[in-house]
Amino acid sequence: MANFNEKTISKMYMCVFRKFNMGLPENSQLHFSEWNHNSNFIACGGALGTLKVVKIGMDVRDPKPNASALIVNQSLEGHNATVLNATWNENNQKLTTSDTSGLIIVWGLFNDQWAEEMINNRNKSVVVGICWNVDGTKIAIAYADGNVIVGTLEGNRIWNKELEIQLASCEWAPDGDMLIFGTADGKVTVYDDTGSHYLDIQMQCLESEDLEQALAKKENQKEEIICMKYWSPTLKSKALMELQEKEEKEQEKEKVLTGTAVFTNFSTRPTPKDHIEPEKNPEPYQPVPADRPRFMVAYARGVMQLMRSLSDTEPVVVRLKNLKITGAKWSPNGAFIAISGHDLNTEDPRHSSVHFISAYGQVVGFFQHFETRITGICWEASGLRMAIAADGNLFIGHVRPEFKWGAIEDTIVYAYQKEEQYQYGIMFYDYKIDEKTIKTVSYFENLASFKEHCIIINRQDDAGTIQYFCQLCNNIGTSLDYNMTTVRPKFVCVNGMCAVVACEDRYFIWHFVLPRTNSVQAGIHVPGKSGEYILEEQQRGIEFGTKRLLGGKDSICAICIGDTFFLMALQNGGVYRANLSDGVITSRYAVTAPIDSMKLNCDFTRLAVVKLVEQVPFNITIYEFVGDELQQIYNCEKKDVWDYQWDANDSHMLAFKDKHKMLICDCSSVLEQSAVYGNIFSFQNLVVTSVNIEKLLITPESPTKAVIQESMIKAKQDVLSLLNAMKLDEAIDYAEKNPHAELWNMIAQYSVFKHQFDRAEHAFVKLEDYAGVQLVKRIRNIPSNELRNAEIFAFREQFEDAKDIFLHSDRKDLAIEMYEKVGDHRAVYELVKNDPDEERKKEAFKEMAEFHYENMDWEEAAKFFALCEDIKMQIDSLIRGNCFGELEVLARALPDESDYMVTMGDAFTTRGMCDQAVECYLKKKLPDRALHCCMELNQWQKAQFIADANHMENVEGLLGKYAEETTGASDEKSVATLGLYMRAGRHLDAAKIAFDIANDRREKMMPIDDLKQCYVLGALLVEEHRQSIRELKRIDKYNMVENTLDDESGLTAEQTRILENTWKGAEAFHYMMLAQKHLLTNRIEDALQTCVILSDYEEYLDPAEIYKMIGGDMKKIENKDFLLALAAANVGQFGICSRAMMRLEVLDTLDEAEREEMKDLSFELFSQYV
Repeated sequence: MANFNEKTISKMYMCVFRKFNMGLPENSQLHFSEWNHNSNFIACGGALGTLKVVKIGMDVRDPKPNASALIVNQSLEGHNATVLNATWNENNQKLTTSDTSGLIIVWGLFNDQWAEEMINNRNKSVVVGICWNVDGTKIAIAYADGNVIVGTLEGNRIWNKELEIQLASCEWAPDGDMLIFGTADGKVTVYDDTGSHYLDIQMQCLESEDLEQALAKKENQKEEIICMKYWSPTLKSKALMELQEKEEKEQEKEKVLTGTAVFTNFSTRPTPKDHIEPEKNPEPYQPVPADRPRFMVAYARGVMQLMRSLSDTEPVVVRLKNLKITGAKWSPNGAFIAISGHDLNTEDPRHSSVHFISAYGQVVGFFQHFETRITGICWEASGLRMAIAADGNLFIGHVRPEFKWGAIEDTIVYAYQKEEQYQYGIMFYDYKIDEKTIKTVSYFENLASFKEHCIIINRQDDAGTIQYFCQLCNNIGTSLDYNMTTVRPKFVCVNGMCAVVACEDRYFIWHFVLPRTNSVQAGIHVPGKSGEYILEEQQRGIEFGTKRLLGGKDSICAICIGDTFFLMALQNGGVYRANLSDGVITSRYAVTAPIDSMKLNCDFTRLAVVKLVEQVPFNITIYEFVGDELQQIYNCEKKDVWDYQWDANDSHMLAFKDKHKMLICDCSSVLEQSAVYGNIFSFQNLVVTSVNIEKLLITPESPTKAVIQESMIKAKQDVLSLLNAMKLDEAIDYAEKNPHAELWNMIAQYSVFKHQFDRAEHAFVKLEDYAGVQLVKRIRNIPSNELRNAEIFAFREQFEDAKDIFLHSDRKDLAIEMYEKVGDHRAVYELVKNDPDEERKKEAFKEMAEFHYENMDWEEAAKFFALCEDIKMQIDSLIRGNCFGELEVLARALPDESDYMVTMGDAFTTRGMCDQAVECYLKKKLPDRALHCCMELNQWQKAQFIADANHMENVEGLLGKYAEETTGASDEKSVATLGLYMRAGRHLDAAKIAFDIANDRREKMMPIDDLKQCYVLGALLVEEHRQSIRELKRIDKYNMVENTLDDESGLTAEQTRILENTWKGAEAFHYMMLAQKHLLTNRIEDALQTCVILSDYEEYLDPAEIYKMIGGDMKKIENKDFLLALAAANVGQFGICSRAMMRLEVLDTLDEAEREEMKDLSFELFSQYV
């Protein structure tokens, strides 16, 4: 199955391209057609016992689908009455048929011929349904009188039952455990695999109906079930799997060499020509969304019910107005349903049609046939072909989905479903260089493209609201801009400045921002305001004839975009013109309905419209804008238009396809061209380029160049043939009769190359190319034939050949001039790099530097700016490229008084490179800037050194002032000040702040481990201070500062206390944690020893906390137990316990109640244990 579903296509149409007569007498009917998805056989049958199995000789990958014929056409003898039903057993490759007499035959394939295997004839009732379960092991046969037979593949009966209902159809549930029956009165009921009633399905489609269908329904009319089918994926047949296994084994054998050649000039086996590795997974798995309906019941009067499961309480109801359904079939991937029928109001059933709907009930396309009565339809395995049984003929139709795809220059962009649920791949395939990029999106909705970019839209369900995410992407899938909208993107179009997203009643205009290559381009485009607009509100200001539209219920059916406006076609006729700047509708053009699509030409002066006309389904009409009117200037009658594209340069030329036949229209006549088997995405220079999207979607992740077809139109082919035959005068006569710029350009190129300067001048005059005329004049005046040829090569853009001739003629200056004109600075550089002319070399280096600078190749730009001695731009390139190592080298190489020192110093400062910045400032003799750089980067020691050396302001005062600004009541500010002093090398001040933070947190009863960390940090900072003192003593060889360092008279009392009690706070909380650990792990003696040590740290710990147990649970003591007393009592040290209790009783922190409790506890403890 080709990879497409309801999200990756917008419409679906079909055309019949082959008709096969099945040999039935006149007025006899075929009643069915069934396509085998594994072996490609088609079974069809009908009146007079006719039953045939045919096979179409075509491959869906073949770009020429019309080249098809019957390679198998076998008549099966066995039925004498009208054959009504047929079904394939895909897994076992069996065909089962039945006729009006009740005869059932099972056919099998033997030696490429279908033969009768089993037969059953009840002779009591008509067979209304035959179905195999999914794996083909069980068959169910339903008769109109209510008899049901369930049997095995071998023909053994499992069970049969007489149901007390009249049956119309039967179907297996996918699991093979349930049978679903449709009754003659339109009801649907479910039985289990033993024949017991299980469930009655509520048919909501019959409980309610619209007015038209209620009036059309006859009195006492029964609801006739035409089709009832539960979709499930088709399994690969056993025969096909065995064949694949056999081929794989043979390929493995070919890879193994079984012998050695005796003669080296003869190989042991012939080498296969153009061996192509087989595709491992030619058809990727397409997941089925959980919310997609899979069970279908279709009624004759145009009503259908689609259900996700047999117990679905919210089914999808489809009502096809004025249609009598004669057949319905699921597509192979379960995403679409094809419905055949005819007009309900006419007695002649020969006006037939096929409607295509999605599994969610949305109509996506149709096909009309006016000559036959369609009685049976079926899909081919790819989903791109259909077989139609009509009268006594079998028609083969080409299903034509309108895929969501686009083209960005040489890149094809298309969407396909990935193997993950709701995941879609957006393929960007550059066919020129054969490179691909896959961009994955969720819930894909639509895409559109324009020249160098495309718009990709996917759905996002956030917070219960549905929004659509619009991305602007380049040709490798990189997102350039984005926006969000609530407008459902049924229609999308885009130009170079904005995009339009529309649904039936609203539209959204998005003015995106594109990265511009230079400031001139950026200044030209002033983006408008993006916004959403409601069609009904915008209609109110538009007059049509003498009436003013007051909010009609019309809806949008197609859009296209110009430069400053866009067009909207309406379902009931008419085209609106709206501004892109503000979304206001400015004009309404009278164009008859219904419109399928429309496109504007290259200068937005003409409009091509494809309409849906009954006799010619897709008729194309060309209009021209004349003032405020839209005038019809050409109508292509009796053309079934499949695709069309305006010329990219010529506003009068339009290429379109009549099915697969390409035609060129110049708005006055139509010329037939060669066949094109794909979608047109480019028409310029008389070449039509197309891509076979259908073939791409067979293997969407492995695109090949073979899908691209370039078709040169006949005029260009004729002129090219004449020029190749050296018939220049005849080519000129042909161009005079069929003038086109591309033809004259070919003649001019050829004439210049052949030195036919008069004819070349004539061609350039026809092209109105003044530069070309001047070229011919200049070449004529060149005396040297070699130099003349070099100029011609340069004109034809064969610069290497021209350069070789120039150099051979010792005219390197002309080669340099040529490359300078075309802007190839690297070629100029290669020519002049060994030139003794320094000025020329410097100029070439300058051009190369600017070229790399514009392309943001900063290192190369800096290198060439250095060669041309442009120091300013070299510094700028190094800064932009973050090449600060090279910038430091440059700073040391420049003279001290260089004006660029400040620029480099500022750059180093912004990157936090203090040493390099100070060096630059000091070389420029700017100590004040160096000082402020150090202060800005918190390098206070360096700042003090610079201030002392240059007799500047007191850095200590600046640091203190800065610290006061950052110091505050919160921990965050205190920590910031701590960091400031640490960076400034003021370790003792930093330690004081650390200890202050610890004391503050201790009062706030913070966790003990946090307090310990604060005290440890303060102690480490004190050790850093001592280490810095020792370093200064070590480098003080002459004992000049020794006395100063030893003198502590300058220290405050607080600093002295810190130096004396460096680790005591950390030790206190360390022992506290250790005591708790010992106590909780029942190491009582260790806990006692640790608690005795803790008594020396009452300065840092609350005495009550030393003696009080935290979280104990021994005896009857809860939160009031004592750490030391408890530990001493538990190890029998009652003397220590007594002293601890006495100490607690005199603590000021305890109130009277707590003291009394202590006394009672002491009495109880000592009276019990002492």
